[in-house]
Amino acid sequence: MRLSGLAFCALLTCCLSAQSEYRFFQPGEQYLYLDESFTFPQQLHRTQFYGIRVDSLGCEELYASLSPSERDPRNCIRRLPSPFGYAVCQSADSTVFDFRELGRMVIHQRALPDSSWVALENDDRTVRATVVSVVQRQALGSTDSLKVIALVDASGDTLSRMVLSRQYGLVESPFLYDVAGNSPRLSLVGTTQEQLGLQLPTTSAYGSVTVGNTYHIESIKPQPNPGPNDFDRYDLHQQETHTVLSVDSIVDGITYFTTSGDFLRFVARTDGSEPSRDSVLVRDTVRQLMYSYPRELVDLQPGARTLIDTVDGQAMYRVRSLFLGPCGLLSTRLTYEAYFPEGDSLCGSNSVNLDGGEPGIVYTPGIPFRIDTLTYNVSPVFRHFRYMNTTLLECGTAYDFTDVTVPTHNLYIPLVDLKLYPNPASEGFTVEMPGAGGSYELRLYTLSGATVGSYSVKTGKTYVPLPRLTAGVYTAVIVGHDGPVARGRVVIL
Repeated sequence: MRLSGLAFCALLTCCLSAQSEYRFFQPGEQYLYLDESFTFPQQLHRTQFYGIRVDSLGCEELYASLSPSERDPRNCIRRLPSPFGYAVCQSADSTVFDFRELGRMVIHQRALPDSSWVALENDDRTVRATVVSVVQRQALGSTDSLKVIALVDASGDTLSRMVLSRQYGLVESPFLYDVAGNSPRLSLVGTTQEQLGLQLPTTSAYGSVTVGNTYHIESIKPQPNPGPNDFDRYDLHQQETHTVLSVDSIVDGITYFTTSGDFLRFVARTDGSEPSRDSVLVRDTVRQLMYSYPRELVDLQPGARTLIDTVDGQAMYRVRSLFLGPCGLLSTRLTYEAYFPEGDSLCGSNSVNLDGGEPGIVYTPGIPFRIDTLTYNVSPVFRHFRYMNTTLLECGTAYDFTDVTVPTHNLYIPLVDLKLYPNPASEGFTVEMPGAGGSYELRLYTLSGATVGSYSVKTGKTYVPLPRLTAGVYTAVIVGHDGPVARGRVVIL
């Protein structure tokens, strides 16, 4: 630890009250803080939540993080301490935050109102701390005694402030290595003390699969258009519904499970026009799936950088990002990578601007699907939840494939009212559609999407003879000049 015991004691004597219970961090407790200014995807190496946990009083190492450089945010990613420093030293009276080359900050949590002292001093500036007030206010849903400490510059102007709760510790704070007026503010939103507020997901919460749970998912993947204009692009949309039928096995942390549901694939150009392609709709398909969660993400504090790889003498770092994901659940991923020459430079290369790097896959507790986040300035696969219905939560808007879907951005336009009638006296069925004089094509698909027949039909009633087909469920799709307009099921006994 960088602070010697003697230096630490010298810093911890100033303006103390006779007795107080104020403390920044209770040993053994996990604290979760919200960055109120967080936006995505503009802040590529930041996280919506930061964490801290100390195991005992005294001095303890924390973690390093990453952030775009203020001088060259597009190309330079710099190493930074956690919002609370690279290390923290706590005693009953005072706390020291160590930022290494950025200096040290000392806060006397037992100081009385109107007390003032030099909290941070380096070559660039001097910051004083002043106890402004002690007030009764809400903290994590309960009324508590809160001590407000202002951080002021040499001119007496307030740069920021921190708020200490007698019961919970630090509840409001700037990033302590940067207490200027534009510094992001952190607010306490959860602690393991009495299990209040948001909690970090446990390892066992990831990859949990429960029979009967339902998930609806959409994936959007930009594709080059094979047409005459090489600059045209289209988006490949894929919509899936999954209801868990069984949990088959769990081997080496990988869960194997089976789902049943519907599957739709269609395309749409990025300018909103429609390519001349048909959508593929598969009903009642059964899938065998697997899910695994990387253990190493669980053991990192939110905001902590981690060494991913070393390539050609350059160290590749990422930050564990924790944010509110689908349905208000906490989700976690690794951010974009940054490359640092010679192992640990203050300016790393932003991989997004080098080679279109992508962040890690998103993991959400209780959901056995990995979600790909939208990347920045590249053409990603964007995969997200549309709907979920589990034993604990229902949210979102479910897909309803009983209505016919067409390859446009609006998938729920009511089109043709299709009726199908079996003909017991022959191997065929009758199709009835409203209108007059219209000609269409009826395509018959298996549930796996294979075409087994194509027939010409008209508005009104048309008899469709069937070849000898295996007993089962088939999908009849009516296709007009502009694509599919109706769909129905055909059951062969």
